[in-house]
Amino acid sequence: MKSFYFLPLLIIGSLFFENRPVEASIKLCDEKTLSTKKIVSSYKPNVVVVNAADSSGSGFVIGHSNNKTFIITNKHVVDSNKKVWVKWSDNSSDNGIVIKSASNSEAWKEGIFVNDMALIKIEGIRGNPLPIKLENELSGEDVIAIGTPLGYDFTVTRGIVSAVRDRGQIIQTDAAINPGNSGGPLINSSGCVVGINTYIYRTEEGGQGLNFALSSSRILKFLENSGYGFLQNNLNNNYLVETDQNNLKNFEIKEDPYQNTFLGNRNRFEKKSKIKTYGAYSIDLNNVDIDRKHFENYKEISFTTSFKKNGYKSDRNLDIICGAFEGDHLRYSWEDSSWKRTQSNSDERYMLKAICKKMMNSQRLFSFLESKGWEKYGKSSWVDTNGWKQWEGNNVDFYTNYYDPNHSENSTVNAISVNCNAKSISFLVFNFGGDDYWNNWVSLPDPYDLIVYDKCN
Repeated sequence: MKSFYFLPLLIIGSLFFENRPVEASIKLCDEKTLSTKKIVSSYKPNVVVVNAADSSGSGFVIGHSNNKTFIITNKHVVDSNKKVWVKWSDNSSDNGIVIKSASNSEAWKEGIFVNDMALIKIEGIRGNPLPIKLENELSGEDVIAIGTPLGYDFTVTRGIVSAVRDRGQIIQTDAAINPGNSGGPLINSSGCVVGINTYIYRTEEGGQGLNFALSSSRILKFLENSGYGFLQNNLNNNYLVETDQNNLKNFEIKEDPYQNTFLGNRNRFEKKSKIKTYGAYSIDLNNVDIDRKHFENYKEISFTTSFKKNGYKSDRNLDIICGAFEGDHLRYSWEDSSWKRTQSNSDERYMLKAICKKMMNSQRLFSFLESKGWEKYGKSSWVDTNGWKQWEGNNVDFYTNYYDPNHSENSTVNAISVNCNAKSISFLVFNFGGDDYWNNWVSLPDPYDLIVYDKCN
């Protein structure tokens, strides 16, 4: 079973950027390579420990306004708490209020992290805003991270950008991650914030963890959508300060006593099993996942999971395409096999219906579609607005991918077409018993009329 651990970045290790002499008046994020010593000295007073009722992590200052200081962190650090306690590097503290969370930010509980952000406000002016890079960092670039793993406040580690994923929303890094550093900044060699350290992904079998941060472009989009994009405007006074050895006293080179050890309450972040048995088959309903490979290839929603038969774990996965939510339209395969239809009253049918009921309307699926750039209309209609194509030889008809688990009791739709002259719409019905087909053009009320309007105007 795959498990997700929200483990903050443990910042332990040697300082790694080239130690060139740097003038004290050089600005951060000015495309000049700075020594790690200068970056750390400049960043440390602006990185904080964020303590909530039953969790803690890191955060950093992103702006000031109306005699208030604004700090960004991960949603899973503050969770549902509205009040937090913020500790600074000089051991002073402030009370903070969580004022904004990203849309669908609760999806971190389902393993979707692109919206795992929250904004904290404190009274008064504290620290200096850290500059967030306008464009995403490139793979291979050096990065450092500052944060507060348990027992080691304000420490530093190194790494590189391993990859930029999910349409630029996620940065993969080889920096080690441990509890306490979620919400801290990932910084490039010019002193730009390029991400928020967020989570590690690894399997229960002990495979090497993959470490991820939310990208700078994703941070800026969250701030803009929340009405706080102005906080990053005019950071003209964001200059480096001279290195103060007292300012670096906690940035020691230490052996990591927590190597390969989970710090904190694992149950808080690990998915619990929910084993269900259907005749000869048993599955963990909490281990069902979206089939991302199938989606990328076909833009079609399907699900995948491991399973046991007669008590023995299969070496294949079960793949599922769900039909109409209340109907019996279900299709499945045993990984790489041809799609099959379920038979009435069969073990497979009961098992697949349980999977479809859990996943078709799940927040996890909706957050996944949002992360892929799809837009939601009405209660549950999702449109691939970046995928509109024009019908060949026709300049008024367009089509794109579509998903709505509640479309009809009798049919499932996987594409939609609009006619801009007639202001009408047609659906590609997913026919589980034969070829898919387009239904007749119809004029429908909200949200379908809004889909037509957005495309044709």
